[in-house]
Amino acid sequence: MPGVKSTHSEKLLAALMRGEIESITPKIGSHISYPQVEALLKVNTEKALQILEELWEEGYLHKTFHSTVYSCPICGTSSIRPKVVCPKCRSEDIERVELVEHLGQGHIDIEERFLKDGEYVCPVCNKPLKLIGVDYRKPGHAYLCANCKAISPEPLTLWTCNPSGHVFSLEEARSTKVYSYSLNHDRIEELSKNGEVFFPGDVYQKIEQYLSEESSTPIEYIQEVSEVFQKRGYKVENHKTIEDPAGGKGVVAVYAKKPPDSVTVVNFLTGTEDPTGVIDRFANLRRSVRATRGILIVPHQLDQELIDYAKRKRITVIDGVDIYDAIEKLELLLDINEFLVEESPIS
Repeated sequence: MPGVKSTHSEKLLAALMRGEIESITPKIGSHISYPQVEALLKVNTEKALQILEELWEEGYLHKTFHSTVYSCPICGTSSIRPKVVCPKCRSEDIERVELVEHLGQGHIDIEERFLKDGEYVCPVCNKPLKLIGVDYRKPGHAYLCANCKAISPEPLTLWTCNPSGHVFSLEEARSTKVYSYSLNHDRIEELSKNGEVFFPGDVYQKIEQYLSEESSTPIEYIQEVSEVFQKRGYKVENHKTIEDPAGGKGVVAVYAKKPPDSVTVVNFLTGTEDPTGVIDRFANLRRSVRATRGILIVPHQLDQELIDYAKRKRITVIDGVDIYDAIEKLELLLDINEFLVEESPIS
């Protein structure tokens, strides 16, 4: 079996294994998409589906039928609506009506034609119909066309493409089977027990470490934050060990230095750690290296009370709905700060 070659594949499997994504379900709108995958990997729908199919073929994902989607045969959009028409003249001006049958006469017609002064009277023989089941019965409903006056047992259902207005039958529509995907835990456990490396560079062992109780910030997060600083001219060190004022040692996830003397240190706060303790230790490390700025990235929403506590410790908190939201806010913060420096008058 071929191994996972794509960093996209690695990133998606890591998110599934950490529980950031529980299952991958399609979104059906004007087109089919996989927003969870597209947002995580920053790829289009076609590429997202290709990655999912490859991982399923290689045994890392389960694939489950979700639904069948019908779309326009001309443009392919699934933004279509039903068009219910008269089978005879194709007019949409139809109405659902009740039927009445005169049992003695055998005549069936719409209820309106049997009514006379609020009572049933056969329109053929003019006999009053008093008792249901004896004089008359109601066999059901039909559809009356206001255009051609035809009565049909069922209307004809066609489909209209919303963008183009093209009308077509269900037989003419394109049909696509759409699937959901989820992690194949049995397969991953099997590969792990066999010692088979299915991620380049033993990435699986790193991901397995992320899942342990002693796990630190995932490497991919640190790399993405490092790239944010590198793109802005910073020299970056990851996992830099620092001696704190008490003589102990600590580690900052990212140490970013920009000439002449701007130093930023970055750490992460996960949901399993004591936030106050993390803030205190990080503040000590920031002071030890005389960093210009200490940034604590939180891949979830943090209480305002803790944000204020960090601020008093001269730590800037950047939180978000997820890690990528927080990283976008980090980019904005750095860009704003650089703009202010560039625009400030020279003293």
